[in-house]
Amino acid sequence: MSVLDAAAVVTATWTIGFKPNGAGTVWYLVRTVGTQVDTVVNNWTNVSGDERFPVVNGIQVKLVSFPLGQLARVSYEDVGPNPPALVGFSGAGLPFFDGGAGYAAELFGSSIPSGSTTTHYVEIRFTGAVNGQYAYRYLRTLDSGAAFLENAGPPPSAVQDGTWDPDNSANGGREIVWVLDKPYFGDNTPNNTYFTDPNLQDILAGQLDARYAVWPLRVSANAPIDAGDKIAFTTSVPATANDFFTFSTTAPSSFNASLAKGEIQNIRAVPNPYFAHSTYELNRFNRVLKFTHLPAVCTIRIFNLAGDLVRTIEKSDATSEASWNLNTEHGLPIGSGVYIFHVDAPGAGTYTGKVAVFMEKERLNNF
Repeated sequence: MSVLDAAAVVTATWTIGFKPNGAGTVWYLVRTVGTQVDTVVNNWTNVSGDERFPVVNGIQVKLVSFPLGQLARVSYEDVGPNPPALVGFSGAGLPFFDGGAGYAAELFGSSIPSGSTTTHYVEIRFTGAVNGQYAYRYLRTLDSGAAFLENAGPPPSAVQDGTWDPDNSANGGREIVWVLDKPYFGDNTPNNTYFTDPNLQDILAGQLDARYAVWPLRVSANAPIDAGDKIAFTTSVPATANDFFTFSTTAPSSFNASLAKGEIQNIRAVPNPYFAHSTYELNRFNRVLKFTHLPAVCTIRIFNLAGDLVRTIEKSDATSEASWNLNTEHGLPIGSGVYIFHVDAPGAGTYTGKVAVFMEKERLNNF
C-alpha cells in the first residue's frame, strides 16, 4: 500500500478479499469507516504490481502474485529467546533472503529449472547449537526426501568437516545448503555423517535434482541458533474466499484550508463517462457513480443541461468520496445524457464539473 495523497487519507480499516470468477480469481477492497462499510474496488484482476491500480482516499493498493506453485518467499523464522542468527549472503545474487536463497538452478546449476512451478513447501528446522550441527529435522512435501550438503568449493571451504557451521566472515564460510528432491550420496559412497561431491562435479554439470539453495552468514561470531528456528521456502498458492488481508489508515489530524482549496480542484466523477455499469457495482440492480477527492463536509448538487436540479447529496464524514445511485430526488432512474455537478465545500470553495451518463436499455422479462 502506498500513500499518494496524504490529505485525502481517511481513518479507516481496509480489507482485501478474493472470490472466484469463472476459472480464475478476482479481488476486491472493502473500506470500513465507523459503521459504514463500502466495497470501493470490485472484481479486479490485476495482480502485476504495476501502476494500473485504482487510487482510493489517497492510497493505492497493489497486489503481486507469483505463478501457482512457484517459489514466492524464503524467510528465517526465529522462535527466540536469542535474536535471529542468520542472514543471507547478498553476493550469491539470489532473489530471496537478502540475496542468499532461491532456486538452486540459479546457484551453480540444477536439473530442475529456475521458476519451476511444482509446489514444494520446505522447512529446514534447527535443533539448536552454537558450534554447528550434523543433522537437521525438516518438514517437507517432497515425495522422495531431501538431502543437505556442505559446500566444498570451488574455491574449497576453509573447513570441510561435515559440520554445518556458517560464520560471520565475508562469505559465511561457504556453508551452503541445497534442498534436493531425493537422497544423494555424491560419488556413490554412502556416508551417514555428510555427503561428498569432489570438485562439485555433479552440481556444476547440472546433474543434481537440487530444488532450492540457501547461502547464509552468521550475524556475529558464535551467534546461537535456537532450537525451533527454521528457514522456510514458501511457494505460491491460489487465493480463496477464506483469505483476507487487513490494514488501517489514519486521517490527518487538522484541517488545512489552503490545502483543501487546492485539493478541491481534483474533484472527479468516476467513471466518466458512465457506460451502463461501473466496477463499484455488486450486481446489475446496484448502480454506482462516485465523486472523489471530496472534503469531509460538502454539498453536491446535480443538474441536467436544462438547469433542473436532479439530485442533492449531503456529505459529512471522514471519507473523500460520495456515491450516487443515478436516481433522481424522487427515486426514479435518470436518463442518458450530460449532467452538471456543483460541489459546495465550506471553507474550501466550490467546484463545478460535468459527467456523461449512458444508461442501459431497460428490458422487460415478462410482458
